[in-house]
Amino acid sequence: MQVQCSECSQPIALSDTIESDNGRLSHVDCQRPRVLTPAERALVFVYCTGHVVARCPACDISLRSTELGADILGGSCANMCPRCRRDLTEAVRAHLFRCAMLPSETRLRAKAVREAAQHLVKESQQLRDTSDVLIREAEAALFKSQRALREALSRRTTSSLRTRAAIHGERAAILHGIHVLVIHDDQAARHYLRSVLEVSGAIVTAAAAADALRAALVGDVLVCDLESADKAGSEFLSQLQSLHVKRGRSVPTIALVRNGTRRARQRASFVGFLMKPVDGDELRATVLEAASL
Repeated sequence: MQVQCSECSQPIALSDTIESDNGRLSHVDCQRPRVLTPAERALVFVYCTGHVVARCPACDISLRSTELGADILGGSCANMCPRCRRDLTEAVRAHLFRCAMLPSETRLRAKAVREAAQHLVKESQQLRDTSDVLIREAEAALFKSQRALREALSRRTTSSLRTRAAIHGERAAILHGIHVLVIHDDQAARHYLRSVLEVSGAIVTAAAAADALRAALVGDVLVCDLESADKAGSEFLSQLQSLHVKRGRSVPTIALVRNGTRRARQRASFVGFLMKPVDGDELRATVLEAASL
């Protein structure tokens, strides 16, 4: 029996990325059925930004995660080859499951989540009296593996950041008491930026651009992904900065940019620029400098 998504009513394939609610299966993203899960994106962001994650067979080029394209019109593709626009999501996922940079425990947990999701889809396709019991068991196994992966990722990320902070001695509390508002549409990126800053003592509010204008607290420093700001509209930055004013002036804003800073530097509203993927030490130093302005 073919299982249909409870949201879009389209068939769910074994290779699709799914979630479950009391046995009702749905795509994580109906427009992109094979999209990376938030946990998989976090793993790529934390462990794989410095090396090749996919190869486009049509163009015969190797690509890092920061070089992969996305559909700027909001279509069904992501992780695309920047030349031919081929979807390379499965290649990225395959790399993730064999990447030597991932701790073995985390890599195995990620694979377990994928396998548990596929098992749940299989059980949902069965036509027999005991299928409902098996579906519940498979759903419970998926939730358990997802929780184990989140815990493993959290332990590894926190441990790595605390180790680096200890190595740098007094830097561990260098941002103590500084409130930083982080604006980035990618959940994995927000998690990474928040972790880096909080380990150094900062008070961090992290939000997608669509939610940033509703942030209750006034920040001392804004860290804003330029791509996320551009997607939010031409007036987003000016509206944001008008809400964050201290001592009669807008608080300093640091821009995160993908390819160079020439376009960003034409905007006088930024006091600093950081290339993505962002280095933790550079982020801390730039935030500290901005807070002292």
